[in-house]
Formats: sequence, structure tokens, C-alpha cells
Amino acid sequence: MDTRYFIDVSTSMTAGDGPVSGVVRVEREIARRLPDLMDCAFIVFDLDRKAYFECAPNDQFTAEIKRGAKPLRFPEHSRVLSFGLESNTKCVDTLLRDVRGGLYKFDSILYDMTACLQPQLSIDGYGEYLRGVFADLFWFVDRYLAISEHTKAQLTQFAKQVHLAAPPCWVFPLGCDGVPAARGGTLPAKLDGKRFGLLVSTIEARKNHYAVYRAWDRALEEGLVDPDRDRLVFVGRKGWGVDDLMSMIEANPRTRDSILVLSGLSDEQLGGLYGRARFCLQPSFDEGYGLPVAEALAAGKLCLCSTAGAIPEVAGAHARYIDPINILGWRDAIAECFAMSDAEIERAARDLTAGFKPTRWNDSAKALASLVMEAGR
Repeated sequence: MDTRYFIDVSTSMTAGDGPVSGVVRVEREIARRLPDLMDCAFIVFDLDRKAYFECAPNDQFTAEIKRGAKPLRFPEHSRVLSFGLESNTKCVDTLLRDVRGGLYKFDSILYDMTACLQPQLSIDGYGEYLRGVFADLFWFVDRYLAISEHTKAQLTQFAKQVHLAAPPCWVFPLGCDGVPAARGGTLPAKLDGKRFGLLVSTIEARKNHYAVYRAWDRALEEGLVDPDRDRLVFVGRKGWGVDDLMSMIEANPRTRDSILVLSGLSDEQLGGLYGRARFCLQPSFDEGYGLPVAEALAAGKLCLCSTAGAIPEVAGAHARYIDPINILGWRDAIAECFAMSDAEIERAARDLTAGFKPTRWNDSAKALASLVMEAGR
């Protein structure tokens, strides 16, 4: 009998309808393409009733859905594909019961295991909590589908630490169709007549905005950048572990007007920033993939990147790399980007990004669908 495929879109169903990033973005980009690639139905997990329901998402996979009135009765030979975040959107005990009862096999996308392996980069207690969740998941996940070789290696490392056999793991790339990098359009008033570097990422400890803040502060203090002309722009929602950083930026006379923090931007607004940015930065301590790096390179921008995590997988030879803890290295690289003439930095960006070909979301979805169906044969 043929395998029946069910795509779990629980994360999108709990998110809002505004701009999205991270897991929600991956889920929506890939899930809406899967019906053209495989015979599948969509399901959502109801945390209150502890059961799956079949659903009919709208075209953009935003929170408005139509779903069945009764819990889904899975046919024989069913396979569920989850886009992850089991700890937030599902009852792990229910999944374990269902899989052990033979109702379905369960595949899950794996983004990163940084909190498990480097708990100091998340809020107190969260890493230990996730270690317990992943140890439980190991008992019933049939296969993991990791977004990078780095994430797959993290899975192996974690399994050794907890003395458990990790589920099999395959790797597929995420997509990046690129944010239209418009040079026109309206920028925030504080950027009128300014030149700026751009860092797109959730603002949290793991992303290492602190190193860039310190590097920028040193560059200003030492006269390496122009306080009247040059700016840094952080785009992303505020996450955990950055209250002190945000307070320092606001209190520091050198940075409170020269670092601009933005969030909730549309793709059009973000495209305007990419188009007008002098260069981009990504200083993370760890990344499961690093979509903003792919976006920056697709926009033809010179990108200063951390050497950590999966970023070198994504950027390859098309970025300039700096150790995430090398504050003076970040200072020097930032100062150099502002010291170049417009023609020089455009030429450097063009030379560095030449030949960069991001994976498109269509190809990402095809790769994932192929792996899922291969497991179902």
C-alpha cells in the first residue's frame, strides 16, 4: 500500500500574519510548494485536545485556517513531516504514543541544537529543557532532515553526550529567492544622507550583536568612522539575553544615535535597506544555516561573516570571515568598509559575490520532498 503523507504546519498556525522569519518562514515557504511535488495533506496539532486535525491553510499559510471538526484518523502507512518546534507546538507524549501505536512514522526538520550544546547562549534553563525534549524525541523520530552539515554534526555530538543512538539524518538546503534589493524607496528618516552597515537577525545573545556594538564603539572612539555620516542598522525583533546590550546602546553617547534598531519590516522595506546598505554583517556564535547571509550575498553585498556554525557552508568563498570573539578584527573590517570609496566597495562586493548561486525555495522544497518520499518507499 502506498504511503500517505501528512505535512504538519502547526508552527504557521500559531504565528501572526505579519512579517515572519526563522522556522515560520521556512515552514511557509516550503509547505505551500509541497502539494505540487507530492500527494500530501496538511495537519495541525491541537495542544488542548492533544490530537492532530486535518486543515486547509490559505495560500500564504498564515494563521487563518479551516480544519476538521474531529481528530484525524490516520490511514495505514502514514508518514508525518514536521517542520520542527515540537517543544512549542505539540505534546511529545502524544507523538510517542501514536508512533509506538503504529499510527504513523514521524520525520522532523532539524534547524540547530545550539541551545543544547551551548546553553550559555540562551536563557537560563532553556538548554537543559531542550536536552530533555530531544532525548525524548530520539525515541520516536524516524528521521531528521537537517538544514546543514553543521546541524547534522551537532546531532551526532549531542547523541554522544546523552549516550543515545541518534535517528538517521539527511541534509537538505534552505532556499533564498532573495529580497528585492531596491536602491530607491524611502529609508527611515534617521538614515537620510547616511552610509550604513546592515545586520539582519533576531537580536539575541547567540547572534553576537554585542561584538559588533563593541567594535563600533571602538571605531567611533578612535575616529575610524565618521559619527555624523556613518551608521549601523540592526534589523530584527528583540530576543533573549540582550537587555543589557540594548541599554548600553541607548545610554552610550557614541552609539545611541549611530546604531539604529528596526523590527517588523516588510520585504519591501527590508529590500530597500539591502539595496542601500554599504555592506552587511553576520557575527553569530552559531548558526544552523544563516539565511540573512544568503540574502545579503544574493543582493550583491559585501558580507562580513563569523567563522562559526554553518555560515561558511552557506557563503563559501563569497564572504570575508572574522572570528566572532575578535572585536578588534570586527572594528578594523567595519572601518575599512567605511573608508573605501563607493566605487571601491562596489567593486569589492562584485568580485566577492561573483558566482554565488543561492538555492531557490523551489529547489529546497524539491530536495525535501525527495527525501521524505524516499523514506516512504
